[in-house]
Amino acid sequence: MQSDNRQLSLFDPPPQAAENLALWTPRDIWVRLNQRLMAQLGEDRRLDYKRVDYRNRAERIDFEDMAHYYSAYSNFPDGGLLVFGVSSKGEPLGCSTVPLQQLNRLENFHTNQCPLAKPEKAYPFASGKINIL
Repeated sequence: MQSDNRQLSLFDPPPQAAENLALWTPRDIWVRLNQRLMAQLGEDRRLDYKRVDYRNRAERIDFEDMAHYYSAYSNFPDGGLLVFGVSSKGEPLGCSTVPLQQLNRLENFHTNQCPLAKPEKAYPFASGKINIL
């Protein structure tokens, strides 16, 4: 019987986690998130999509609602992800209608409302539109 001499790396995800999206941590999702994966992942305790359209009053950024998410994700051991500019089905819509002042407020929101939260931010492009994570 031959032995398998491959050494496991501490930095490689376990094979089972790579195959089953339900086992991924918010950090696993953060590192791998792309347009295709957004459609596969549904919203759950780890991930929430926020549709943003400033032409429609009901789809504007609700900063009071964000404080609840920051608080909840800060109290969860693995945290969580808020993805702006995406429909609830994971379709990228973009944030092109969001005024610059609101984008700045969003980026600095945690310093005023949730100073102990330590969010990571990314600004990837999907379908030619800016989406904010």
